[in-house]
Amino acid sequence: MFESSNTKKDSVVVFLKGGRIPSWYDLSPEEQDSYSVEHINLMRSIIDKHKIIKLEGYKLFSPINAWQFFWAIEFPTFEGAEAWINAEMEPPYGKYGSLNYYLARRIEHMEVHSVINESEQHPVINENDLDHTNLEEDKNSVVVITFEISVPGSDLLNLDEGQRQKYIKNIYSVSKQHELIRLEAYQLITPQSNWRTTVITEFPTINGAKAWIDLQEDPSYIRFKTRTNYLSHKWAPRYFAKWIK
Repeated sequence: MFESSNTKKDSVVVFLKGGRIPSWYDLSPEEQDSYSVEHINLMRSIIDKHKIIKLEGYKLFSPINAWQFFWAIEFPTFEGAEAWINAEMEPPYGKYGSLNYYLARRIEHMEVHSVINESEQHPVINENDLDHTNLEEDKNSVVVITFEISVPGSDLLNLDEGQRQKYIKNIYSVSKQHELIRLEAYQLITPQSNWRTTVITEFPTINGAKAWIDLQEDPSYIRFKTRTNYLSHKWAPRYFAKWIK
């Protein structure tokens, strides 16, 4: 979908595949809270200094070993991205994390902007949403996180224009029928062996997420890409929305 799209050079996105290592749970509740508060203050100082653009987390339906959360953190400069990574690794809190970082750029795309549900309401934030000890996943929508990469030699294959148009038509159909809320795409600055493009899509229901995943198995598309999909919920969006100024 994004082969001919351009990457935006006016920001840098940090991806984090992370979670906590088992020794975190050996700490007392008082130690956990003390380390967490110190960490929160440090991260918010980075935000104030480097003018963060985006901070969103997603909790996987099914954790993979220590990987439980996927984060997308966007800054206007590399300096901000680097400062964020260094701060997250700062002990004592940082030494209890399973932290895998990747840098990416946003991809400009136009295909389905016209069918994205723009009626999404921003929830009212109350006092309970600001309690760092009371964070919860938001089950009011389902987010699909897709890692994909072109099949080696796919650039030598002939693209059937009729199949391509059918695939694009199906994208519009699924997006409208299931009320697509969000579509974001990113390209890794340092591609991995099985992952270069990240696509984040959000639907109100699990049925929409499943329909989107099924669409990626269309023969006109699957022969050009390999991909892995992960289902998730947004993680404490009200709490982290207050971090963005």
